[in-house]
Amino acid sequence: MANVLYVSLTGMAEALGKSQVLEYLYNLSKDNNIYLISFERENDIEKLEALEKKIRTYNIHWEYLMYTNKYGIFSTIIQLFNGVKIGCKVIEDNNIHLLHARSMIPALMCSILKYKYNIKLLFDIRDFSTDEKVDRGRIKRKSLLYFILKKIEVRLYQYSDVIVALTYISKEILHDKYKIDKKLIEVIPTCANKSIFSVLETEDNLLFKKSLGFDESDKIIIHSGSVTGWYLFEKEVLLFKELVSYDKSMKFLVLNKGEHKYIKNIFEKHSIKQASYQIYSVEFEDVNKYLNISDASVYFIKPTFSKKAAIPTKFAELLACEKLSIINSGIGDMDMYLNTYDVGYIVNIDSINGDTITKIVDMINKNEINKNDFNKLFFKHFDKDIACEKYEKIYRSLSGV
Repeated sequence: MANVLYVSLTGMAEALGKSQVLEYLYNLSKDNNIYLISFERENDIEKLEALEKKIRTYNIHWEYLMYTNKYGIFSTIIQLFNGVKIGCKVIEDNNIHLLHARSMIPALMCSILKYKYNIKLLFDIRDFSTDEKVDRGRIKRKSLLYFILKKIEVRLYQYSDVIVALTYISKEILHDKYKIDKKLIEVIPTCANKSIFSVLETEDNLLFKKSLGFDESDKIIIHSGSVTGWYLFEKEVLLFKELVSYDKSMKFLVLNKGEHKYIKNIFEKHSIKQASYQIYSVEFEDVNKYLNISDASVYFIKPTFSKKAAIPTKFAELLACEKLSIINSGIGDMDMYLNTYDVGYIVNIDSINGDTITKIVDMINKNEINKNDFNKLFFKHFDKDIACEKYEKIYRSLSGV
């Protein structure tokens, strides 16, 4: 049984922390002692007590710090210092065999701990971190800060004993551009838990659909999660405008927290009638019900270099619910998956024409979707249990126990 120190900048009270950290650690804690350090957001404070009680029922020992970016890079330095300080105490008290860092800042913390205590390091990359900051407009590509951060990022790749990447494209980039041995890179995309995301009974779906004010005949396009940042939500609304002009039974359902005013403004800007859309704020545990009443999910993402290393978490959830994805090209391995399996449609967002609309409507109107493709793809790449088996093998090989 390995003693693993897991460090995450993502908070456990966030939807991403629940689906992409805790769901894995619940499984991994059966055969390992997990010591978890996370950085929680102030607006999640009220959720932490209940979450702590749940985590305590597993073999997970959790300590958290409060995340802040109020002072920019100085906030990062303070969090780095505090994370290393707690990490030292955890290591000295618990004979840690392995460090598991989720994203670049935790990897920097863990690299210091690796150097100090000579412990193996697993670097779980979520994107190309420094280029992601450029793509967000936070730093300039030709700046001194970019040069320094990129040097640190590449050094972390080289210093890690194993890298987990989300996409096969990023594995090639890590090898070709940064000279990382392919044998040290494992691809594990963002996965979903079939006990949380699954196909629900038709009758239950119909009752829930009607309870929200939809008609039985309505065809629902859903967007779940943020609509700003990486998302091209306005282009999604423009697509929907064409869809609803073609088929009046189309409705847009948005699951989102904190951006409702912006969402309404976009709908109003493009003269989308209020009867054609609904917006809800939904907890992670309830998302499955809403996905099940939808016919397809649309999520357009900026196709930047850093996104070659990313894959939308919602894709795995949609596969588990056997729901179609409507997405643009250039995001991680999505082109490969959608060109190989009949589970969605790739849109050229710069050229949405009548042919695009006809194909999407025809796809949604199919009496029977190809369930076999959804299950085949899900259980080959996106099942949480498969991911945990891969992590377990890495834990065994690095810890030596």
